[in-house]
Amino acid sequence: MITFNQLEVTFKQKGQVVHAVKEATFSVEKGEIFGIVGSSGAGKSTLLRTLNLLEKPTRGSIEIKGERIDRYTGEKLRNLRRRIGMIFQHFNLVESKSVYDNIAFSLKTAGKSKGEIDKKVKDLLGLVGLSDKIYAYPSKLSGGQKQRVGIARALANDAEIILCDEPTSALDLETTASILALLKDLNHKLGITIVLITHEMDVVKAICDRVAVMNLGEIVEIGDVYSIFTDAKDPFTKQLISYTTKFDIPVEVRNQVTSKIYKITFKGDQAMDPILSKASQAYDVQFNILHGKIEYINGVPLGILYVAIKGHTQNEGDAITYLKANTSRLEEVAYEQ
Repeated sequence: MITFNQLEVTFKQKGQVVHAVKEATFSVEKGEIFGIVGSSGAGKSTLLRTLNLLEKPTRGSIEIKGERIDRYTGEKLRNLRRRIGMIFQHFNLVESKSVYDNIAFSLKTAGKSKGEIDKKVKDLLGLVGLSDKIYAYPSKLSGGQKQRVGIARALANDAEIILCDEPTSALDLETTASILALLKDLNHKLGITIVLITHEMDVVKAICDRVAVMNLGEIVEIGDVYSIFTDAKDPFTKQLISYTTKFDIPVEVRNQVTSKIYKITFKGDQAMDPILSKASQAYDVQFNILHGKIEYINGVPLGILYVAIKGHTQNEGDAITYLKANTSRLEEVAYEQ
């Protein structure tokens, strides 16, 4: 659907050349939700905006559906931008216009008739759950409702691609969850391709199929979300993940434990297998589960357990060997006393 090939964006800032995007080469498949994640200044927004040529590439190329678009101008560029909707962090609604008129504006510029506009606006508001707000003004809407209007507006011209520029950064946690669920639902219902940038790994985990990690203008790692979260290779990716997967034993619990503590990571089907029970029965040891969780990333389980083990020394060693062979990772955890 979308292909970036050796894409670079440079510009001058305070007399210095800034390499905002460096040799980005990757593809986005039709109908997927693709995330681009990184810290502030990583080049995410610049890369996203090259897709509708709000940022012009310095070198390299961009193809959409096999057609090179980075040289488009005039009518070709206007048609491209109609096919690509955009959702903004701070909504970008016109405060002096009603919800109806905010959505209708792009339809009017596309030359749609009054009847077509009326039907489309009402259909879109039904799709995003705001039919009762059709004549309200932005000042009367909550943040989540404003973003729903923004989503409806992005879909107005039957966009094939939706670009999301930090769409939940201005929202609280509950509203963020509802907006991400709406985007995922629209992706499934309409088959639209969504490219989303964020600095939050929790957003990536909640909605994306694949993700590219950016650092200082470079794509440092790319892959399906589950693989990135469970087997990241790049140090910067691991650092980002650590912020969202930080999961440790409460100090009040570990201060009461005198034996060794082990952290066990289970992936996929392992998380559903009673491995501790099997080890306990086979090697005559007892496990004390101190802390644990199972979460699902794209429907695949990822489990983490902290355990203490009790038994004869030889038996403990055999049980540890068994667990190492039958889980994704087992490591002894040392805490300062």
